[in-house]
Amino acid sequence: MNVRRAISALHLVLGLLIVIVGIVHFVMMSHLVHMITRLAGQATTDIIPIFYVNHIGSGVFLLVIGGLVIGAAGGLRQGRSWARNAGLIYGAGLGVLGAVLWMTVPPLFLTAAPFRFALISLMLVGILAGAPLLIFRKDFNEN
Repeated sequence: MNVRRAISALHLVLGLLIVIVGIVHFVMMSHLVHMITRLAGQATTDIIPIFYVNHIGSGVFLLVIGGLVIGAAGGLRQGRSWARNAGLIYGAGLGVLGAVLWMTVPPLFLTAAPFRFALISLMLVGILAGAPLLIFRKDFNEN
């Protein structure tokens, strides 16, 4: 298996995983609303609408970025420079997003193992998407 095919396959898998996370985002909404209602009590009427806007926006973002990653996988297989550039951008973006969230969320969030796992996974996806494209950048110079 050549480098292009391996990196393309990796991006296809990463894209599918991102789409799955986007779907799980929507599936978990009712569970999270129930938790917020239980924890927030009276403040629920203020928190729930903000939660919906944030959570729906994040879920849609995940579906879009997952589609972009899947689409770029085909370009990577052909050695396209635009696909390499797209991979570097979304890889850096996801890696930085995970790191920034880790540094800025309230410490209480980081006590939740699923949240920590999500942030670590986000950073790993960013690294797995971008690092091979930097290492093998010369293999992706076709226009």
